[in-house]
Amino acid sequence: MESKNLRGKIERRMARLGGRRIPLPSDRSIVSFTFDDVPRSACETGAAILEKAGARGTFYVCGALENAGNGTMFDVETLRQLNAKGHEIGSHGFAHLDYQSIPIAEVQADIARNDEYFDAAGLPRATSFAYPYGCVNPAVKRLCGERFLASRGVESKGNIGSVDLDLVKAVRLYSHAISEPFLAAEFRQAKLKGGWLVIMTHAVTQSPGEFDASPQLLETAVRIAVDLGFAILPAAAAVGELQGTK
Repeated sequence: MESKNLRGKIERRMARLGGRRIPLPSDRSIVSFTFDDVPRSACETGAAILEKAGARGTFYVCGALENAGNGTMFDVETLRQLNAKGHEIGSHGFAHLDYQSIPIAEVQADIARNDEYFDAAGLPRATSFAYPYGCVNPAVKRLCGERFLASRGVESKGNIGSVDLDLVKAVRLYSHAISEPFLAAEFRQAKLKGGWLVIMTHAVTQSPGEFDASPQLLETAVRIAVDLGFAILPAAAAVGELQGTK
């Protein structure tokens, strides 16, 4: 996912400094389920699993991926239906670019083009964002901080004690990389200490790829959240709750 070169790694570490950091309440636990790129299975299977629990998620959309992958990716009507049901449609940039490898002006143009895509689709302008590939440097972070309520990275940790709204951490819900005990431990820690747990995945399928979850794994994560009394909220709604609980 992330660029592996040394400069890229240093830039991402530098991006962890600063940002709009807010404290998290010790007596409130929130989880947000997020889906990147938005394969059709996330829109259908993933959304249905959340809705069965009375919950809603955040779907980070790249406009250029509409109907890609021989129809395995989202279409506009599906996004409209998700929005109508109360799910959040967030931005992932338009063309799924590595923002560490292009000039900041091109990053700004890519984000603006996705805004235009949302406008043409009749969707509300996105208020939350996920960095494509998790690629972020200080300049990109500042730009996104000026545009979005919250921007999510890919550092696989919970947000405990405080959260940097311009580089939100997220636990990767990938079937090939996470076990149920580890997942349960992440939820228990967030419940014990209070905080905002953000879950990220891509497709939700019985044949999960490297960055996907099986329906059973997503169902397990939702069940744990419900059993432990987490508030399950889309990303932007979670930030609204947290900013009102200082």
